[in-house]
Amino acid sequence: MTVTGIIGLLAFVAGIHLIWLARKEVLFWVTEFLCIFRQALMRSQGSKVKPAGREAGIYDRRGTLRLVSAIGLIFLGQFLVLLDLAF
Repeated sequence: MTVTGIIGLLAFVAGIHLIWLARKEVLFWVTEFLCIFRQALMRSQGSKVKPAGREAGIYDRRGTLRLVSAIGLIFLGQFLVLLDLAF
């Protein structure tokens, strides 16, 4: 394993750590996705959709940025490890 593979593993572990720190935001975004998906299904069936009264303001933007950064580090880490294995 060369330096690229080690950096990839470290980036992957750093991404997992950030996911752990942003675990509340993960649950929030999964819940938001499911609510939006449910509303889209109900609209496609022609039923009237009452907007949900969720409080989206309780999560700050730092947590969301942390979550996006974590996902980016995980993908970058996997890419670097695969690049190391290919060469």
